Amino acid sequence: MYQSFIIMLSPSNVVFLLFKRYSMPSPSDPPPTREEEKLAARLSLILHQMASPFFVPFLQYPWKKGGYIDACPPFMTPVEKCFPSSLSEIDCDQCDSLSFIACARCNQTLCWKHYVLDFHYC
Repeated sequence: MYQSFIIMLSPSNVVFLLFKRYSMPSPSDPPPTREEEKLAARLSLILHQMASPFFVPFLQYPWKKGGYIDACPPFMTPVEKCFPSSLSEIDCDQCDSLSFIACARCNQTLCWKHYVLDFHYC
């Protein structure tokens, strides 16, 4: 599912992934707390958004700046796509609350409850 995202990682992120591989918890470590589980779930939401095919040109940009590829198509940043200025005037697609984010995958506008608390994975 995240294969296109993994291919487009910047060179500095490769070092992080290698470090992460060797810092996995051991069986003797205490189980994660509820707060750690919530944090991991929210980080997963961010990864889910960034792995959207919409952001492939955005993720190619560091490779262009580093000289690894020659061209990069025009792109929108995550802030421009997920948090447009008109978002404050739009209601959530699932309720009548003000929207918090525009999903980069399904283009729904969602409030805090439906995106963060209900863990929106489309």
